[in-house]
Amino acid sequence: MTLPLPDLDDRRWADLVEEGRTLIPVYAPEWTDHNVHDPGITLMELFAWIAETDVYRLNRVPAARRRKLLALAGVTPRPPRGATTAVAFQLTAGAAVDLPAGLEVEGRDLHGVPTRFRTRRRLTAVAGGLEAVQTRSGDELDDLTARWRRGEPLAIFGTDPRPGAALYLGLRLPAGPPAETVSVYFNVAGDAAEETEDAALHHSARLVWEARTGADRWRTLAPEEARDASRAFTRGGPVELTLPADMVAGPFGAVDAELWYLRCRLLAGAFDAAPEVDAVLLNGVAVEQELEVADEVLGAGSGQPHQRLELSRPLACGPVVELATAETDGRREWTERPDFDASGRADAHCVVDRQTGAVVFGDGERGRTVPAGAVITATYCSTRGAGGNLEVGSIERLADTLANRALVADFDAVAARIAAVRQPLPARGGSPGETFDEAASRAFELATTTERAVTSEDYETQARKTPGVRLARVAARANLHPAFPCFRACGVITVIVLPHLPARRPVPSPGLRRAVAAWLGERRPLGSRVEVVGPEWVEVRVRATVRACPGVGRRELAARLGEALDRFFHPLRGGPDGDGWPFGRDVYRAEVLQVLDETDGSDHVLALELVDGRGNASCGNLCLPPTALVAAGPHEIEVV
Repeated sequence: MTLPLPDLDDRRWADLVEEGRTLIPVYAPEWTDHNVHDPGITLMELFAWIAETDVYRLNRVPAARRRKLLALAGVTPRPPRGATTAVAFQLTAGAAVDLPAGLEVEGRDLHGVPTRFRTRRRLTAVAGGLEAVQTRSGDELDDLTARWRRGEPLAIFGTDPRPGAALYLGLRLPAGPPAETVSVYFNVAGDAAEETEDAALHHSARLVWEARTGADRWRTLAPEEARDASRAFTRGGPVELTLPADMVAGPFGAVDAELWYLRCRLLAGAFDAAPEVDAVLLNGVAVEQELEVADEVLGAGSGQPHQRLELSRPLACGPVVELATAETDGRREWTERPDFDASGRADAHCVVDRQTGAVVFGDGERGRTVPAGAVITATYCSTRGAGGNLEVGSIERLADTLANRALVADFDAVAARIAAVRQPLPARGGSPGETFDEAASRAFELATTTERAVTSEDYETQARKTPGVRLARVAARANLHPAFPCFRACGVITVIVLPHLPARRPVPSPGLRRAVAAWLGERRPLGSRVEVVGPEWVEVRVRATVRACPGVGRRELAARLGEALDRFFHPLRGGPDGDGWPFGRDVYRAEVLQVLDETDGSDHVLALELVDGRGNASCGNLCLPPTALVAAGPHEIEVV
């Protein structure tokens, strides 16, 4: 069967000639004779014939060459990927159990197919459970236990966290505080149980963990006693806590049960956005749907060129597939390569198709052949890809496999201690890997993007990509220095960043500005200077007299007018377009009149003044500096 080749350019000779004729008036308007007897048309037809020949040769490029050209551009199809989620182990009464990384748990998909996951890190599981989740924001203590049990997202420090906000976790520990560490897994809402390896500390927020040692006494845990892998609840990860022996149990807040309480307090700094988690798991750990296959026998060598064998499990993931042969002169390791183009006669190279599981060896010229009779073994990781995307509650037990028995010395005793395995989150992210066409489409997208900051839009895009930060809005201004707004500062780019918090007037913390500045500093052109600042707030109060429509209450209308003005001046949802007040945009009297006039119950505006933060009233527009935003003050609305 002939391999179908792509049609990269479907233009034919007649199309090329017609395209050339249509371009004549653009490039040579004095050329008016377009008939076939004209020598210029004859040359155009000759060049069209040459171009058609080139198009034909271009369409003969085979798939292997296209893949090679794509690799030269730095793009290769992404390998298969296993789904990820988080599970919690529930133990029977007794001592803590040490569960190593790579432990396999099992469940079934909707079709009843067994699917195994393995843990990503070591876990010390303790008997007991998490029974209460409460939070304090300001002077209010809110019980989130019911929402936590329903799996709803929890604002664990409130919607506008300030230093002093606290999270309280009530644990049921039948044997009291264990000597080993306790692991509490937090999954950030929308994070899909992903654990990243970037900076372990948040750029600004500083948390402290405490254990309750009396009715009103809390003992602070040292940094080595509270290891936070969630980066202050901004990414999914566990918090490993060493509980002190002098902890006491008792009721707290709205929960009357006798529980052992842990408290996490926002000590200093600020969040870019309010932390929100959708799962808090005692004895929780992230798992991935990737299983290791060790020393699988693929067959024996034939000595023939291009020998082809199959892995028993397709969708091989992981960094490499390790192959080895047992030959007469000993064991030989084979290296996985994308192709044999750079392979010589003595090179032990092979090519692995990770989607189909096919393994191909060389032909003796490009890569050596496998000697006849040599046993071929493979060690690799395999995944079900999209088949591992299981719903909540699908994973429910510890798998009884040879891999688990090799990891755990007394497997039967450990399995007897595990009463249940809970999966409160769906497993997501599994994929069979990219096809060549999908990789080619990604290459076209990469060609239109840049990892360098050149234009103002580049600076804004790169600022949003800063690791570990969450920005609500970004604006870049060229040739502007924030300290000298009236002068043209050549080579200076001022980047104005706006987080989500505080709620009324968001201000970036010094740590946030430093993180963005460091990220942009590595991507700016040489000779340029980047200044990262927050907005300059200009308070705006509206003093107006409005006539109400008949039958409309004056107090109700005044309240609606104030709310409409607050929405219009809001830094994240206000402005003429509803996507936040533009940086440095003046406040126009006509737009404020429109807001007042379009409010339900308002007949017309009798008088209007705009008052700035210094108390200066104006009947005209209100000018703002280039980096400024408006902040709504207490409006004075009189309704007649």
